[in-house]
Amino acid sequence: MRAPVLVFGSNGQVAQALKALLPEAVFLSRTECDLERPGQAAAALEKHKPRVVINAAAYTEVDKAESENERSRAHQINAAAVQEIAFWCARNDVSLIHYSTDYVYPGDGDLPWSELAPVAPRNHYGQTKLDGEAAIRSAGCHHVILRTSWVFSPVGKNFVKTMLKLGLEREHLSVVDDQVGSPTYAPDIARATLRVLGHPHFAKGEASTICAIRAGSRGMPSPPRFSPRPPPKVGRSKSRAWMRSGPPNIRPRPSDR
Repeated sequence: MRAPVLVFGSNGQVAQALKALLPEAVFLSRTECDLERPGQAAAALEKHKPRVVINAAAYTEVDKAESENERSRAHQINAAAVQEIAFWCARNDVSLIHYSTDYVYPGDGDLPWSELAPVAPRNHYGQTKLDGEAAIRSAGCHHVILRTSWVFSPVGKNFVKTMLKLGLEREHLSVVDDQVGSPTYAPDIARATLRVLGHPHFAKGEASTICAIRAGSRGMPSPPRFSPRPPPKVGRSKSRAWMRSGPPNIRPRPSDR
């Protein structure tokens, strides 16, 4: 039976949020389809033959991606595997939704980025994500690329969960104050994805565009302004957050000002 929607990266924050909205979709984890291994994505697509593909899988270890051992892994998952998926979609007239990142932008200026803003990644991770975008456009499949930033949710690893945990464990926290961004709640991204799926142009296979998502976000806070205090059901924290500049050994990020 042909699957209506196939989602790569089922353990990620956005895919977890999509599960509640797309109960009939096929969700594949790394165990079921390892994008590090060439050919596995195409094999999975041939097996399930979906009508729509959502790629929520990505290599996201920004700093580790700069090391010699990890550069090739980042490129394989974020660019080469994406190309494999996009070419399959093009050959089979299947539409693709792909999640990208604000790391494709250079990071200068102080206004929110739009899909029309110039791109110039400042690190290897951002370059691999931009290469993935280029691969999709080159393949010629119908697609929508959603650029997200500072994704957080109740599951997985993210800044909010880390700060909640540390706030319960430590009396003082040191948080960088020279980065700003647009935190985006994963369930909001999932709901935006659902709107894309229901759009007439996408349903007819006529969409080929890039969108910058700031779903449910207001303003552009720095980490200290965004650092949450644990709610009563989580526990009470006596921590104080100390603002500081980011360390020089951290790789350049688009939100560094």
